[in-house]
Amino acid sequence: MAIMQIVSPILTTSQSNEGIIDVAIPFLSPTLIPNTSVDWNYTTVPLEGLDNRVIAYPRGKLLGGSTSISEYIAHTPSFER
Repeated sequence: MAIMQIVSPILTTSQSNEGIIDVAIPFLSPTLIPNTSVDWNYTTVPLEGLDNRVIAYPRGKLLGGSTSISEYIAHTPSFER
């Protein structure tokens, strides 16, 4: 019962990734971040070593989480004999 209380809010805040064309096409994934409705819009604290810049920290707000907004590139190894 305690596990359901923790998991349930996470599932209810996620939206479906169905119908979002930018999720289906890998090269469009940069359009999903930052500051969109499918990103939690997290950032780092100002970093002294980077002149106090704040860096975007993308986290997916979709079903599938951050995997849904990542740039997936498949590599197929070539086997030369």
